[in-house]
Amino acid sequence: MVVAIDGPAGVGKSSTARAVAQRLRFTYLDSGAMYRCVALASLERDADPAEVANLGFGKRIGDATPYAVERMTDAYQARTIYATVAAIDQALERIDAGTYGRCAACGTAIPGERLEAVPWAALCVPCSAKPAKSSLVR
Repeated sequence: MVVAIDGPAGVGKSSTARAVAQRLRFTYLDSGAMYRCVALASLERDADPAEVANLGFGKRIGDATPYAVERMTDAYQARTIYATVAAIDQALERIDAGTYGRCAACGTAIPGERLEAVPWAALCVPCSAKPAKSSLVR
């Protein structure tokens, strides 16, 4: 399985990717570092970096709009993955505490079907449908 995380600079892609890989016991590959190495190698060989990177920029302001929307979507996905990793960490804490599988709001058992679909769920279906009062996974 390959999981790719993309987004603008400074949103925490590498940190999120490392955390997800560690939690899921996947191999982590820092493709950003690989691309920086390719850029350095091309510069050392006097290659045109724009040609090597196959960069292209539109001549009108609207040309970049699809790219900007894609970057924003990627940043949102990275935040979602980060939140999921945090929810998984909380579920592991509940396992250690012996409370996994019990609704954190009402204390009833969370049905196996729900835990199979969302293993990190902290709330039963009725409680997850109530207005949010905390950051628990709904």
